[in-house]
Amino acid sequence: MAVQRPYQNQSILITGASSGLGLEFANQLVRAGAHVGLVARRKPELQTLAEKLSGMGPKVAIAVADVADREAVKSAMESLKSQLEIDRFDRAILNAGVGITFRAKDFNAQILEEMTRINYFGAAYVIEAVLPAMIAAGSGHIIGISSLSARRGLPLGYAYGASKSAMTTLLEGLRVELKPLGVDVTVIHPGYIRTPMTENAKTAQPGLIDADDAVRRMLNAIAAKRLQFNFPAKTRVLTEILRRLPPRISDILVTQFVLKAINRSEEEV
Repeated sequence: MAVQRPYQNQSILITGASSGLGLEFANQLVRAGAHVGLVARRKPELQTLAEKLSGMGPKVAIAVADVADREAVKSAMESLKSQLEIDRFDRAILNAGVGITFRAKDFNAQILEEMTRINYFGAAYVIEAVLPAMIAAGSGHIIGISSLSARRGLPLGYAYGASKSAMTTLLEGLRVELKPLGVDVTVIHPGYIRTPMTENAKTAQPGLIDADDAVRRMLNAIAAKRLQFNFPAKTRVLTEILRRLPPRISDILVTQFVLKAINRSEEEV
């Protein structure tokens, strides 16, 4: 059952809104009565989404920006607030992200840097732009869409996981200081979700769920102001087992059940 009342008439920022989870967040939040500010790099997709949502009642504003560009993020936030006629956002969903996998023998620091600029610094730039107004009002909610891959490094996905781990650490530290100032922070670690990012993944995807289901679960967690939400249960449990086992044993299991699956997948191509 979708959450409705907690979002009625709230102004909510969504980054990475042109596809995947961001698009689904926009769909469900507008249906729940929220006014949304949508940010993404692809203008045609944003415009198409805005046209679809605009007839549903709530206000819909769009801004084309690369979250890896600090100045572009600042300009986008001001544009969205002007379009929505607000002084601040009630909630900011830091969803923009990219996932690129590569073998250790092909390690490429430039790819890691580019991914980190979007997945980590992109989140930081948005926080910098929206947080002062939240603190001044004594109210606000920052939500970071991290990943269960941030909880344990895995073959091929280690660079993506590292960028998401940085985001998690940032938000956990901010959460403690911001709570007394009236600003809540929720860190979400999803598992495998059926989106354009995962459709060509070479790794096994245990517990794979559809985007609409995933967003419903996340919106319920956000409405409850959960400090952290890790899901789905199957993937969460597997990840926690790997984290808690001695490293030698954990690595053996990852080799047997993750790396071998990757090898088989590549052989089949």
